[in-house]
Amino acid sequence: HNALVQEDKPRLMDINYRAKATDEIPITMALSLIAANKVQELFKKNPNLERIETAVYLTTAIPQTEYSKEAAEHLETRLAGKHTITVYYADTKCVVDINVKEAKVTQEGKTAMLYLSKVEPAAFKSYREHYGKDIVFTNETTSLHHDIGNGTTETTYMEGANPTTASGLEKGIGHAFEQASKLYCAGMTLSLNRHDFKKILNT
Repeated sequence: HNALVQEDKPRLMDINYRAKATDEIPITMALSLIAANKVQELFKKNPNLERIETAVYLTTAIPQTEYSKEAAEHLETRLAGKHTITVYYADTKCVVDINVKEAKVTQEGKTAMLYLSKVEPAAFKSYREHYGKDIVFTNETTSLHHDIGNGTTETTYMEGANPTTASGLEKGIGHAFEQASKLYCAGMTLSLNRHDFKKILNT
């Protein structure tokens, strides 16, 4: 909670600040998802949860253009160990103690290719039916990944499951929402951040 709030207002991650390995928000979001999933799992058996514990092995990834061995090790150190997250639901709350036994950080794109190299052929049934051919993955397979995020759009060239070259464009979905919200508010005494503007679009 403290990582997401400043002066009693939700803090948005600066889409122009490229430091996922050092910012508090990605860590808080990852741990919050673990806590929420655990509460959902146990809530079905006991709706009167107050405090629970869970232990996990965690793997995550940071953009290829931000990745370095030092950055990965820094984030691994911050994720590993014991954390406490409070999950609020309805008019009650549950405290979740999370023990991250081990954390591994790799490059975005690599995890997807590792999955493709290990997954059973049946997973590509719909692909096969649509395109009339199979996906063949080897260590010599080359691919080009485009990852459109909130603050950047990353392009990564892969050889097998190994990223070899990457570039990042300082434009993403977050920039599009910011520009759209400015156009929406033009001529009005109104100011919206990108998340507030998303809520309007979803209503």
